[in-house]
Amino acid sequence: MIKSIKLDRKAVSPVIATILLIVIAVATAIVVYTWAMAFVGGATTATGPSGQMQLDAYKIHDNNVTLYIRNSGGTTLNVTEVYIDGVLHDYAGTDTKVNVTEGNSTVPSTGQFVVYYEGGTFDPGEVGILLVNSSVTINDGKAHTIKCVCPDGTTLAFSIRKR
Repeated sequence: MIKSIKLDRKAVSPVIATILLIVIAVATAIVVYTWAMAFVGGATTATGPSGQMQLDAYKIHDNNVTLYIRNSGGTTLNVTEVYIDGVLHDYAGTDTKVNVTEGNSTVPSTGQFVVYYEGGTFDPGEVGILLVNSSVTINDGKAHTIKCVCPDGTTLAFSIRKR
């Protein structure tokens, strides 16, 4: 028995098929766009520290290092850690400008540092003066690596040389 082909069946017209394909393509593009924007938005929200510092100048006298550091970022900072050649020097608080700049600070002992901020805080554009009583021997002509760190993760690393 041979079956006959029924020609009375109705198929989807080419116009309807084209419209369906366009709708499916647009829906797929919207889903991909939404996913991509969510992925990129999630990837860019995790930012690092917003602060920036730069070294303006430094002086070395014996094992006392005076650092003039400018807050070149957009947020108030506070230097709480100083490393010289990888050795941590403890934060000993703030002091007066005269004591810090003249090297007469009341740094209690070797391995500590004090800070002077003009307005009491290390605001954008201001220069902070750090006096470090180094526990590392500062030798003539040798480069020493210094790293200043703030609680928000802002870091400044540089080398100094005693002349």
